[in-house]
Amino acid sequence: MKLLGAALILCGAALQCHALLGARRQERAALRELSAALEGLERGIRASLMPLPRLLGQRGAGKYADAFFADVLAQLENGTPLPDGWREAAARTLDDVRRAMKINYFEDMDLINEQAKKYARPCE
Repeated sequence: MKLLGAALILCGAALQCHALLGARRQERAALRELSAALEGLERGIRASLMPLPRLLGQRGAGKYADAFFADVLAQLENGTPLPDGWREAAARTLDDVRRAMKINYFEDMDLINEQAKKYARPCE
């Protein structure tokens, strides 16, 4: 019986490790996508001297990069200065990535409440 318990614990740990590695893989892929899109944006600015709003309007960089560039462009069209719009769009994109990957541990109140109930100790 002890052997079965030990095997179940090991299996659970392996599954948890696999899930965490998958989340990290997704995070790295999203970061690579954004990095490649920013490099493409830099090349476009240097090569064609095209205005930034026009470059931001181009699509095809990837799911997160397209959303980020659209958000920055919307900020610029609303009159927000570029650095502020860029920062706000980056924060929103990062939140979207975390939410999509389900790694927004500190913002997920259901998860927080579930863990609080699970690990709450009765007063002694």
